[in-house]
Amino acid sequence: MIESLQAKLAADTGVRAKNGCSESIEDLERQLQAYFERSAPGDAQLARRSIVLDELRSRVIDRVVDRILADWADPNSPSARSALAQQVMERLAERLLAELQKTT
Repeated sequence: MIESLQAKLAADTGVRAKNGCSESIEDLERQLQAYFERSAPGDAQLARRSIVLDELRSRVIDRVVDRILADWADPNSPSARSALAQQVMERLAERLLAELQKTT
């Protein structure tokens, strides 16, 4: 198993195995370090991932807001007819207005 790991690391790092001779611990550590450095995501990749996640989050929030507003506007929607839904929406609107007044 160790030999197969050595062979894989050697192939991945571009280092040739020493014709059946066992490699030193330093060589193995260096190969492992090189392997994990290449397989770890870089700063640019992390930045792109963060941008994609932020955009996805923004789209989800926009979609939820659109659905809530559409529910408010449609008097025939089941949630618009519910007394509990009406009270929740009124409380939400009150709190939103209070928060907006605090920030201005």
